[in-house]
Amino acid sequence: MSILRRYGFHVELDKSVRANAARIFGEQRTADYFSTPQNMAFHNLCDSTTNVPAGTRELLGLGLKYCIEPPQPKQYHGHTVHTSLDRFSRSVRLHTQIGRRQPNLPEDTTRDGITQTRYIPGLYIPSPYQPRHSSFGIEEPLSRFRNEVERILRDLPSHRRYNLTPQQRRCLSELRSRRDLIVFPTDKNLGPSIADRTRYIKQVLAEHLGKTTRYEFLDPTQASHELTAQRAHFVALYSRFKGTLPTEAERTYFARALTDDYLDRTRPPQFYGTFKVHKDGANLRPIVSCVNSIPEIFSKWVDYWLKTVVRTFLPSYLRDVEHLLSDFASYFPNGLPPNARLFSMDAVGMYMNIDTDHGLEQVGEFLLAHRDLMPRGMPLNFIRASLHAIMSNNILQFGDTTWRQISGCAMGTSAAVNYSYLYVGRLETHILLKRYQANLLYYKRFIDDVIGVWMDDPAHPEAWDDFFRDLNNYGKLRWTTTGFTDHLTFMDLDINILPDGSIHTSTHQKELNLYLYIPKGSAHSPSMLRGLVYGRLRAYKLHNTDPKDFDHYTCLLAKRLQARGWDSRTLNKLFREALARLDSCKNHLPQKKQRTNKKRLFFHLPYHPRGVTRQQIRQAYERHLGTVLPDCSLTIAVSRPRNIGDRVCSTVLPSVPGDNPSDHLSGGDR
Repeated sequence: MSILRRYGFHVELDKSVRANAARIFGEQRTADYFSTPQNMAFHNLCDSTTNVPAGTRELLGLGLKYCIEPPQPKQYHGHTVHTSLDRFSRSVRLHTQIGRRQPNLPEDTTRDGITQTRYIPGLYIPSPYQPRHSSFGIEEPLSRFRNEVERILRDLPSHRRYNLTPQQRRCLSELRSRRDLIVFPTDKNLGPSIADRTRYIKQVLAEHLGKTTRYEFLDPTQASHELTAQRAHFVALYSRFKGTLPTEAERTYFARALTDDYLDRTRPPQFYGTFKVHKDGANLRPIVSCVNSIPEIFSKWVDYWLKTVVRTFLPSYLRDVEHLLSDFASYFPNGLPPNARLFSMDAVGMYMNIDTDHGLEQVGEFLLAHRDLMPRGMPLNFIRASLHAIMSNNILQFGDTTWRQISGCAMGTSAAVNYSYLYVGRLETHILLKRYQANLLYYKRFIDDVIGVWMDDPAHPEAWDDFFRDLNNYGKLRWTTTGFTDHLTFMDLDINILPDGSIHTSTHQKELNLYLYIPKGSAHSPSMLRGLVYGRLRAYKLHNTDPKDFDHYTCLLAKRLQARGWDSRTLNKLFREALARLDSCKNHLPQKKQRTNKKRLFFHLPYHPRGVTRQQIRQAYERHLGTVLPDCSLTIAVSRPRNIGDRVCSTVLPSVPGDNPSDHLSGGDR
């Protein structure tokens, strides 16, 4: 029985609880989770001469995900209840005019032995079509529904209320206007950082874009020409292969995405960097935002197919920690055999060190090698041609400068992860897993991190050296290794092999993590905290072999949430609920929802703590539309208000005369 359940979970900072915890955990661990919260609220990387705005600690200490409550419930940022009503009315009219003509039409049908998928969530672009008012007797109930929701909106309180103090609001305003400062989350999710803009620009150029073996600078004339040519190339690519698209969903996706109106609203991928505060020197991790770019249209589609290939045909594929723990239980139910040893490996700069030509060649070979086993109708030629265009035409913007990536995998694009999986997967399936089958009792890879169990073969004493040499003789990509060990940290998991061969795992938490959980006062839906508590406890339950470790991290979570302003009564209730739910769930896996033949209608509700509620929307729907739409079910999708990160972080570097990237480029960099 869990210690937490035996004694009853209770969060209080008093002597009796501390003494009880000391008896259970020992003095050292008790001091750990009862210690004062870290003084650091953000990572200040500014020069000593730079003054950050007054109140920066109090503002950024809330965390970048802290949602800012609009002062009045009728105020929203962009998305309003009125736009939700318009969107919902359109959905109802579409259903009555089109959906009812094809009742209970399945999402998948079969034609000539090939599944014709009608809807793929990741490839869906809404149609701009606006239906006329319906003649199916729905307009009057729809009008009554709309009138009731608008009445509820009018009756909301009008007085102003803020969930930021005056000092925090002034600081937020100043951070938005201060062009000399850059605010970003840090690498490894270690909290927010603030840095000098000039230093940030120079560091991006010195560490990344200024490396002429990886990036080519394009002057404005070149950039305009290259972007025009890129658009024409992708449109021509679609025209060449559109006849090979096997499903209605894919044909609809490209038909809507490649209209002039949609393409005119795209932008080039945006380059930015996040600081690696966990390493000396605080180098920058390069990140590219490809959202709303032309190559991303094709990359999302390619990734849809590559996911299927990776998960079906790549034996080294590792999905997550849960997958790893399941494998350990399946492969080694009685622990590791004698003389078996753990090892891990890490690729050095994987994306930047996958040679483009070699990568396209090897991924193409992997796809062709499994051609006969691929889903029927899979457009291999279109996929390979799209991959070539994506990886060879990665044009990026950084502030007022434009660059072409000339080596490595196209960063930031949706297909990059599964492309890199398949690139190394070709080596693994073709050489490593066959040649070293007798040694590799276990071998899995999570993108660029490998974990394995090795057994020496007396007949081949040099096998490990040969294995590592084969791995590092594949293209330009190089790997480092921990060597053989009985303890390693992998994917936020501490793994220990005990003397009897049994595998002991526990949660690994980074030393520099600020644990800036969303504090009380954030304009989040109340379900946020419930989901956070259950999600973390479920992870701790899966990760920790020893129940005392589970109890330890559960108490740490409670204390950290209490330090973020959540009261003991609320936490006690949610933790007890989560523990009971974990007991009732088989293997702690979420239960699958029953499918229904009813058409789902979505009402997209912008959340406000004092605004229109889910219950009010549902009650209005049942009163006015429930009886006239018996074949539909209502889903209320709640969206959050804008948070601090939305206000102060931007992937697009704003222009500042005299301090733009172009101003810091030397002649050689151009």
